[in-house]
Amino acid sequence: MKKTIVFAFAFLFAMMVLASTVYDEVNAAFSAGSTEKLSALLSSNVDLTLLTSEGKYSKVQAQQIIKNFFAQHPPAFFKIQHQGSSKDGSMYGIGLYKDNKGEAFRIYFVLKQLNGQNLIREIRFEKE
Repeated sequence: MKKTIVFAFAFLFAMMVLASTVYDEVNAAFSAGSTEKLSALLSSNVDLTLLTSEGKYSKVQAQQIIKNFFAQHPPAFFKIQHQGSSKDGSMYGIGLYKDNKGEAFRIYFVLKQLNGQNLIREIRFEKE
């Protein structure tokens, strides 16, 4: 019984560390406006909503769209304000992004585990 409890705590701790690392990577990518850092976290297909346009894009297409967003709205600030997980094992985060012109955007992203790696499957950019 004690071994089971110890194993359960070890597993939960490992999951928290892994989740923390992924959220840190997402935070760093948006804070820097780095398409390169963000692309390392994208799955092969991404559901992307950027203000009023939305669609399902390949990783390469999503990278280009996000790169254009960063070019038009260079980052001044980004912070993940809320994060969590769902019953199906997906993880999500909601962050506040402010560009260097003072415009604010809410960014919502969903990560799913694929081949042992948490990858972004969905990103939504909404004007605050």
